[in-house]
Parts: sequence; C-alpha cells; structure tokens
Amino acid sequence: MHNRTPTTDDEFPLLPPLGRLDLACLALCVLVVLGCLGYLAFDLFSMVLCDRYGVCYA
Repeated sequence: MHNRTPTTDDEFPLLPPLGRLDLACLALCVLVVLGCLGYLAFDLFSMVLCDRYGVCYA
C-alpha cells in the first residue's frame, strides 16, 4: 500500500467538486440579497408614492 494522504474523492465520491458547489451557493446568496434589496426599495418607493401622490397599492 502506498502511504498517501486521502483526498476528497476517496471520502466523498458522490459529491460534486467543491468549486462548483461554492459558485452555486454564491450565486444563490447574491440572488437572495438582490431580491431583498429590491423588495425594500419597492416598499420604500410605494410608501413615498402613497404619501406624496396618493397612489397606493393594496
């Protein structure tokens, strides 16, 4: 037997490469953050419209 350090492929052969997993998680996190910011901006915008111009959304 060769005396080598076990790699990730030996321990978890069914998992995808970690780089691709990190990229997917990063994309998901960015989408969630952008969605929250967009929602807050729309909320503020509709509040200003309702106060100033009387255009209110239900």
